Amino acid sequence: MADKDAHQDGSATEGNPSPGEHKVAVQTVTAEMKKVAREAAIAALAPRVKGVVTSLVASLATQAPGLYKQYLEPMLDDAGGLSAFGKKFTGQGNAKRTILGEVIRRTDNVDE
Repeated sequence: MADKDAHQDGSATEGNPSPGEHKVAVQTVTAEMKKVAREAAIAALAPRVKGVVTSLVASLATQAPGLYKQYLEPMLDDAGGLSAFGKKFTGQGNAKRTILGEVIRRTDNVDE
């Protein structure tokens, strides 16, 4: 009779976990299953992702000059050229003290 009372009030009986212990065990198993699934997905997808990234970089490297001429060059021309863009970016006063300022200065000399 004491065993029934102990079991009904939520305490553990010999060999049977309490509801709290059962919940912790289920959470632990669930966490382990998620970890294993995550690791399996990474192992399965890593070679695929590596191939895609390699292909993308190779494609970008071959298309970069055309993309520059198509998209960036017109924007730089609209901004007044690389020199004017750099001056807007760095500000007139600070341009001569930066690496970009040195590039702008050299570009100004080439433009003349």
